[in-house]
Amino acid sequence: MLVRRLWWHVRGYVIIRAYGRRLEALINGAVREGLALWDLERASSALLLGRAFAADYRRLARLGRRLGVRVDVVGKAGLPFWAAQARRRPGLVLGGAVFVGVLYWLAQFVWFVHVDGAQTLPPAAVLEAAAAAGLRPGAPRADVRREDVVRSLHLALPRLAWAAVELRGTVATVRVVERTEADPALTRPGHVVAVRDGLVERVVVTAGEPLVAPGDTVQAGMTLISGALTPGTRAYEERVQAGLPPVVRAAGSVLGRAWYRGYGEARPEDAAADDPAGASPAALTRAAVERARRQARASLPPEARVIDEEVVVVDDRGVEPGVVRAAVTITVLQELGRFSPLAAEEP
Repeated sequence: MLVRRLWWHVRGYVIIRAYGRRLEALINGAVREGLALWDLERASSALLLGRAFAADYRRLARLGRRLGVRVDVVGKAGLPFWAAQARRRPGLVLGGAVFVGVLYWLAQFVWFVHVDGAQTLPPAAVLEAAAAAGLRPGAPRADVRREDVVRSLHLALPRLAWAAVELRGTVATVRVVERTEADPALTRPGHVVAVRDGLVERVVVTAGEPLVAPGDTVQAGMTLISGALTPGTRAYEERVQAGLPPVVRAAGSVLGRAWYRGYGEARPEDAAADDPAGASPAALTRAAVERARRQARASLPPEARVIDEEVVVVDDRGVEPGVVRAAVTITVLQELGRFSPLAAEEP
């Protein structure tokens, strides 16, 4: 349909108004003579609106006179009529051509340069680095080499992690992504030290050197994974050759068994409040064990996995009548180590 309408405009067409009683005969006669009519609209029984090619209008008007139908032109459209108007107004055509030519010429230059993505870098510094490579307002688009602009940005601004240049019409956008500086606290060298006494079951080292193995018993404060590299090792030689100190931030996992103990006691007046049966031996024992268990579990780290529990009940009613004491020992599997940064005086 779009191609057909374009063809109508190229040939030129007129909007016609036909008035008479034999409108159907006019339409049938136009079809017989090969005269194209379209967008026909019957306004009334004696009035017809439509469109026809400009070159066919005279034949259509003669056909209408033979049938007693008056055919008038109420509008013109298409390239032939525009061209006729242009011939009558050469100055307007020339001005339009010059205007289009100027617009086309201006579109061959970059007139606006924007910066997108700068967080801490001043946009002026990015624009200055781009201008040094030829990207500035007024620069011809054909002379802007994106690779050269990106290279200039990286050389002038070491804090850039990525840069790109986007050209759309007369607008250039310099998109940048800045480097994320690592937190010094996350790169400071140090050891993994024991936070609790325990029995080592598994050791996984991702950085540093292990000082313990499965089956070893460790005490709180003992170094489990050392950040100080041993002379002669490959890691030691690589850091020394690179001009770096032979210490790293030790990292890894030391999984082992640890024990948490709790103590509790129950007196007759306490058990009577908790158990309707009163201060019976069983009620006193349950109360003492539960208090000891709560005390032991209060010290468990969140990631600890309980693997055993041992309960010891001491009946001191012979020494202190009515008092029952209990001790609960909980065995867990947990991370025994925690990172500890090197002291300032350590190598």
